[in-house]
Amino acid sequence: MRGFLVAFILISAGCGSSVPIDEPPPQPKKAYSGLFPFAKDRKWGFIDRAGKVAIAPTFDYAEKFVDERALVLIGGKIGYIDVAGTVVIPPRYDPSPGFPARNRASTFADGLARVQGNGRDGYIDRHGVEAIGTNFVDAADFSEGRAAVRTDFGGLFGYVDRTGKLAIPAQFEQVGSFSEGVAWVKSEGKFGYIKPDGSFAIPLKFEWADDFREGRAHVKMETPQGFRSGYINAKGEVVIPPNFFASGGFSEGLASYGIRLERGYINRAGAVVFRLPQVGPDIGRFSEGLALIRDDGKYGYIDKSGALAIPLQFEHAEPFADGLAYVRVADDWAYIDAKGKQVWNSKR
Repeated sequence: MRGFLVAFILISAGCGSSVPIDEPPPQPKKAYSGLFPFAKDRKWGFIDRAGKVAIAPTFDYAEKFVDERALVLIGGKIGYIDVAGTVVIPPRYDPSPGFPARNRASTFADGLARVQGNGRDGYIDRHGVEAIGTNFVDAADFSEGRAAVRTDFGGLFGYVDRTGKLAIPAQFEQVGSFSEGVAWVKSEGKFGYIKPDGSFAIPLKFEWADDFREGRAHVKMETPQGFRSGYINAKGEVVIPPNFFASGGFSEGLASYGIRLERGYINRAGAVVFRLPQVGPDIGRFSEGLALIRDDGKYGYIDKSGALAIPLQFEHAEPFADGLAYVRVADDWAYIDAKGKQVWNSKR
C-alpha cells in the first residue's frame, strides 16, 4: 500500500547500531480533505474523521486525497477521483510491477501527478491533461517547482521544471527533492546541496545528507571517532556538532537522536529536551503533537514530554495526519484519534 502503509526507514549513521526510526520525508502541507481510505471485503472507499463512510468501497485500491484528488485503481488501471467520489481522471494509467508497494503513479504535488505509460514516467495536471510526456525511466514528485528525473536506466539524474524543460542537467548519482530552497545531491561519492538553478548552495563534502526541515538538515560526517551525524544550517555551517550515532529530521521543533543505547529528542539548538527511559527503542518524527515509538515489536505514541500517550500495542502504526492515524492490532486494521480511541476498524 505505497503511500498509505508507511515503511519505516532505519537511518544509519554508521557503526552498525540500532537507531531511531524516521518516516519518509514529509511533503509540503497537503490538503487531505478530511477523508481517509479504508478497505472492506477487498474494496476500497473513504471514511470521514468520525469513522462514517463518506465514499462507498467500490475501488480496487485507493490512496489519500491531495489537492482534492485521490489515486484509485479501477479494472487494473489507475485513475483519480474528487472528494465526492466522482471519477474525474479516467483509469487509463498503468500500475507498476509490484503495485501498490512499488507504484510509479503518485498523488498530486505542486499541482502535478506522476503517471506511467509504456513503462516510462510523465506528469498530468489536476484535469488529467498531459503536462509533461512520459519521457523518463525514473521520475520523482514535484517539489518547489522541480522534479528529479533521468532518461536512461543506470544514467545520472537531473531536474525538470513544471513545463518539462530540463532546468538542471543530468549529472548526479543520487538526488533528493527540493525543500526550503535546496535539494541534496550526491556526486563523486560525496553529498552537498544545490539551488533551483543547479548551482551549489553547499559544496559536496558530506558522507550522507537529508532534506532541510525547519532550517536544519542532518548530515553524516567523518570525525576522529568515526562517522557521526550532526546538523547544518542553510549556509552549510555546523550548528549541532556530529555527536550522534543516528539522527532524524526536525519536525515541530524536535528531532530524534541516538547515541549508543540512549534515545531521545533535541531542540534546534541541539539541547536534549528529553531522554526515553526505555533501552534502545526506535523513535520517529513528531506529527500533530505525537511521535511513533517502537519497542519489542510493538508501536505506540509519545507526547512532547516523552510520556507514553498511546500505549505500545500495535503491530503496525503510522504518523498522525489530519487528526487520525492508521494502525493494526493482530489482524484488525483501524483508525485511531489522538487519544488512542478507535473511530473505525476493519471488523465493523
